[in-house]
Amino acid sequence: MHKKIIQNKYANYQYFIIKKLEAGISLQGWEVKAIRAKKIEINHAYIFIKNNEAYTSNIIIHPITTASSHIQHDISRHRKLLLKKNELHLLSKENNNFKYTIIPLELYWKNQWIKISIGIGKGKKQYDKRAEIKKREWLLDKNKVLF
Repeated sequence: MHKKIIQNKYANYQYFIIKKLEAGISLQGWEVKAIRAKKIEINHAYIFIKNNEAYTSNIIIHPITTASSHIQHDISRHRKLLLKKNELHLLSKENNNFKYTIIPLELYWKNQWIKISIGIGKGKKQYDKRAEIKKREWLLDKNKVLF
């Protein structure tokens, strides 16, 4: 059973998600405590590949007030993703060859581990977003008339 921590609400609005993967994320102790308290933002986050390793960027974790003052808290540091070699190869290929964007979709608990669901997607243009809104409103109106 997965307990959802946070979801990137703008991911499906801004991107066509083609493929989803699950990855572990390397965190420090104070970050886990802050995530447990839901002091995290992933709306503007993305994932990049460097030296055959995947890292997150712009995931903001605010420290809790009871956190240690002996540790320097970097709230938006690059965090390493824990992926298998074939998954890293897939991400690298999709990112370089097809110019897809890799974004985090949600964070959740899987047993005692924090996992991140990542999506490979292509950015939507403004007219795609408008068409999607128009289609959604039309479906709502159609359901009101029929039911």
